[in-house]
Amino acid sequence: MGNYTAEQQAPDADLGRSIRPGWRNVSDDPERSFGLPMVRTDKPMPHVRGVADYQNYGDEPGARAVLNPPSYSELGVEPADFATPLPLPALVNIFARAGLAEALTQLAAAVEQAFHEAGGGELGLSVIELRRALGV
Repeated sequence: MGNYTAEQQAPDADLGRSIRPGWRNVSDDPERSFGLPMVRTDKPMPHVRGVADYQNYGDEPGARAVLNPPSYSELGVEPADFATPLPLPALVNIFARAGLAEALTQLAAAVEQAFHEAGGGELGLSVIELRRALGV
């Protein structure tokens, strides 16, 4: 559309630079950086985060966890929850709700074996240890 000379087609001399006074990031200190960091390590994370708190305090999941969430995360169950030791009645309830009622008959022997493998303890067993003992 038209005949422009090479000089007219060349980019402007101020391309990529702010020429508006008061809007320039100019400083005499070469170590100064402008803006805010993406992860706020300079502010303490609040005990209870609000829904409108958009700050990233370094506890956000990465892209991999967002694109490929772990199993059962839509139910609010994290992978660490399977490794948390629970008392026996809670484990019986979990396995009964999972449809493993027939496996509950083997529970006494499995609990004994799992306690032996886990080195005993007073806290109870985790779901992972009991599943391993039951073979499910």
